[in-house]
Amino acid sequence: MKEVVVVKHREYGHVGYYDPKGKQYRTSEIVIIDVDKTKDCGKVLIGNHEVEDNFIKEEIPSIIRATNAFDMKKIEENEFREKKAFSSCVEYINTHSMPMKLIAVEYSFDRKKLRFFFTSNKKVDFRELVKELVEEFKTGVELRQIGVRDASKILGALGICGRVVCCHSFLDEFKAVNLKMARSQNVMSSPEKISGVCGRLRCCLHYECDGCSTSGEEEEIIEE
Repeated sequence: MKEVVVVKHREYGHVGYYDPKGKQYRTSEIVIIDVDKTKDCGKVLIGNHEVEDNFIKEEIPSIIRATNAFDMKKIEENEFREKKAFSSCVEYINTHSMPMKLIAVEYSFDRKKLRFFFTSNKKVDFRELVKELVEEFKTGVELRQIGVRDASKILGALGICGRVVCCHSFLDEFKAVNLKMARSQNVMSSPEKISGVCGRLRCCLHYECDGCSTSGEEEEIIEE
């Protein structure tokens, strides 16, 4: 048995096991964690508990410590800096007519890394953009091209059911969804009924289809 804590990295980030290193953490507590060789913040979803060793398939990262008042002030400052970085990046993209849409900007807690998430239907040469951003913000810059489903996970929206889309509220990973699942549930009436805000098949089609085959590629719904 191994003692672990379940932590969600940021509001829309990865959910995983973390090593508490003998310290106690409560549900909803904000903590500092190791993320990609930087220090960042996360929220405790499940406090200290034990799991079977076979649940841990590899070495898990550690929780560094719980946040204090100074840390929370720094997190607020980082959020302000993220807005400034977002505006600067959008201005550069528009000025140079780059075929990309900026989705979100993240400062790591320790400010050693500034991450930009964008979508694009084309391959984008953003080397000059990286140089401009490094020059302006004096820190490590990382640009990540993401898909439309990941963009919806970050931005959030209301689904056809009237609730916040699943990917933003609780899904940690995307499972394969195909048209066979929609046909088996007799919900093929129109593209709007089976497609999510991202334009892809709704993730919830998978919930009522445990026995369905997931073979075949995920399909995009396009109405002409």
